[in-house]
Amino acid sequence: MSNEQFYQDLASRHRLFYADWHRFVQLEGAWLHTLFQPLDVQSVLDCTCGIGTQAIALAQQAYHVTACDLSEANLAEAQANADELGLTVLWQQADVRHLGEAYLDGPFDAVISLGNSLSHLLTEDDMMAALRQMHDHVKPGGLVLVGQRDWDAIAVERPYFHFRHEHPDTPAPGRRTVLFDLWHYDAPLVTFEVFFLTGPSSHSSYSSFEEEAGRGWTTEVFPLRYRMWQRRELVELMEQAGLADVHKVECDWELRLAATRPKH
Repeated sequence: MSNEQFYQDLASRHRLFYADWHRFVQLEGAWLHTLFQPLDVQSVLDCTCGIGTQAIALAQQAYHVTACDLSEANLAEAQANADELGLTVLWQQADVRHLGEAYLDGPFDAVISLGNSLSHLLTEDDMMAALRQMHDHVKPGGLVLVGQRDWDAIAVERPYFHFRHEHPDTPAPGRRTVLFDLWHYDAPLVTFEVFFLTGPSSHSSYSSFEEEAGRGWTTEVFPLRYRMWQRRELVELMEQAGLADVHKVECDWELRLAATRPKH
């Protein structure tokens, strides 16, 4: 299964990757506003928007947001999420490596790709193409912001099991969904096997685990392929793409690198 197929199949359930998606949107919006406000950012391009988490967070903060994604299913879910909250975002289907083909209204004060999205790009050529497109769509003096997992630490520690979340009363009252991963390494690549287990709520009355296991538990497994881009590699590629002053911005939930497009 390709990464594109993964998101096509799971767009409607992607909120389950968060313990509380609405709460995370609020936290993300506050974090981004703290970064953007001193820079007088008003227009933002989210060029790998997924189901709209960061784009919606910014729209809640009254930014003018354009958001792109390669997945049609992700964009449909993003639109539904924005409609639920009464927010306006300009959604467009586009590949981050070929943003120029989307005829976007730019340049923008800031261009972002967060949530580990660029780690789906497995070659230097693809990553460079994406970073150059981000450079080309931000105003001179504007901000480019990239977020990914701390792959340096993961490459050293090489964790195998990763528990994500348990969601009670999901997908229906009396049911629960449990998410966890198994991580398989083929450096510099890694494959996440994402498990969705759905079954009875933990308070259901069964006399044994065997009885509970036989009452409607289902298991789905979806592979995701990433490249473990080391921080040094990403900084070098951002600089080669024409960006300057590449630096880390403190964030509690992922590694984030900010840079600017030179004015001259």
